[in-house]
Amino acid sequence: MKLIPIERINIDEWYLDEDDMREYQSLFEEEKNYPPIVLDGDTKWSYQNKFTIIDGTHRVNALNELGIKEVKAWVGEN
Repeated sequence: MKLIPIERINIDEWYLDEDDMREYQSLFEEEKNYPPIVLDGDTKWSYQNKFTIIDGTHRVNALNELGIKEVKAWVGEN
């Protein structure tokens, strides 16, 4: 597991469920913890050479809105 700057992750998404995001924000504010996200380790062909989210789109966006700069992530191998 690694700490990855959110600015290195493609967080653009067509649809985000606001209820899910609020739930993750509440979880983080209460427990100061969250499940790690999962990223594709191959940035060579990705948009703007950023990591692609495999699992955790709502978590990353929720944490980003809270001003968190880095997230815990499992990063796949190339």
